[in-house]
Amino acid sequence: MKKKFLSIFVILITAITVFTMFQGFKEKDANIDSNLFKEKSPKVNSLNTEEKESKIDISKNNEDENKNINHEKENDIHNEEDTNDVLKEKKVEKEEDYNQDKNYETAEVFKVNKDEIKDKITLNEKSKLLLIAGKLSMLDYAKIVETMKSSDEMNSASEIFQILKTRLNDEDYAKVKKILEPYMFVENIENNISQNKN
Repeated sequence: MKKKFLSIFVILITAITVFTMFQGFKEKDANIDSNLFKEKSPKVNSLNTEEKESKIDISKNNEDENKNINHEKENDIHNEEDTNDVLKEKKVEKEEDYNQDKNYETAEVFKVNKDEIKDKITLNEKSKLLLIAGKLSMLDYAKIVETMKSSDEMNSASEIFQILKTRLNDEDYAKVKKILEPYMFVENIENNISQNKN
C-alpha cells in the first residue's frame, strides 16, 4: 500500500512540475515576442514604406512592359495581315491559273440545285431510271451510289456517265441522257469524258 501511495505522490508532483514549467515558458515567450515587436516596429515601418515604393516601381515597370508588349502585338497583327493579304493574292492567282488550264473541269454540271433533282423528277422518269439501273450489275450500281457522294461534281458525274456509257446499250444510255437533260448539263459532262480520254 505504501508503494501505491508513493507512486501516486510522485506522479502528482511530476504533473505539477511539468504544468508550471509550461506556464513559465508561455509567459517568457509572450514577453520576448512583445519586446521584439516593440524593438522592430520602426524597422518594420521603414520596410513597409520601402516595400510600397518598390511595388509602385514594379507596377510602373509592368505598365511599361505591357505597353511594349501591346505595341509588339499590334506590329505582329499588322505583319500577319500583310502576309495574309499576300497569301490570298497568291492563292487567287493560282486558282485563276488552274481555272484557265482546266476549264472543262470547272464547267457546270447541274442546271438546278442537285438536292432538288429528286423532287423535280417525275414518277414516270424515276421508274424509267430504276428500270435501266436494274440492267447494271450490283458492283456498278454500288460504285455509282458511292461516286454520287463525292464533292467533286464534274469528275463524279463524268465517272457515273462513263459507267453508264460502257455498261448500257446505246438505246438505254440515250434514254438516261434524255431524262437527265432538263436537270444536268449532259453535254459538258460528255465533253469532260472525251477530254479525260485524251
